Amino acid sequence: MSWEEGRGMRAEEDCTFGNVDSDKLPEILGREVLTDLIKNIDDVLIQVWFPCTDADGNQTLQTRRAPYVIMGSGDELAKYRIASTEFAFSNCRERVEGMPSRVFQSQRPEMTPNVQLYTSTEYPRVVHARSCRMGASIAMPIIRGFGQGTREVFGVVEVAAKSQHLDFTLLMGQLCLSLSRFGMHSEDITRVGGLELYRIADADSLHRAAARLLAVVGMENNLAFAQAWHS
Repeated sequence: MSWEEGRGMRAEEDCTFGNVDSDKLPEILGREVLTDLIKNIDDVLIQVWFPCTDADGNQTLQTRRAPYVIMGSGDELAKYRIASTEFAFSNCRERVEGMPSRVFQSQRPEMTPNVQLYTSTEYPRVVHARSCRMGASIAMPIIRGFGQGTREVFGVVEVAAKSQHLDFTLLMGQLCLSLSRFGMHSEDITRVGGLELYRIADADSLHRAAARLLAVVGMENNLAFAQAWHS
């Protein structure tokens, strides 16, 4: 395992990081929150994306100079970390670019069992992800404040794994628990409208839970149609 306040390669050098009102936040995220997340997973890269304003006034998200943890052996996770530091994703409502920016703007997690299936438009790092044989990934917002008009997004925590199997429910719950100790939180979409998801043992219970979840998701997002797929 390694922990660093990362130094990148070709991200913007002349930028000012915003929305982080404490110099201790990177250390808290690195030594407390990120290390909590790796307790039950292996072969992962966990890194934080912070909002940044470059010399031209452009709003971006970058992970250069931000905390990260690599848990596992081999060079591919480290190479993917280095590749990530080369990116500065556009982070304005008019142009949202990449998974970290989508999560930052929506204030909701995004997850996938295989980042290699994204297009380059959806996931600009997809060439690097394929080269480094990356699999499942989840990105979660770091939020302060709960009420409407008081929520402020500080950044995005990204967990990228070599495997296609990540326990998304566990990771969201662990991040919320860790952040709560410092007056922050994330958006745990496994708890929505009073519905909490668990590992469900039998098919009938799974179908009932899926039906309830689809109803809530449809109402919250004004969807005319929603369906679930299973193997």
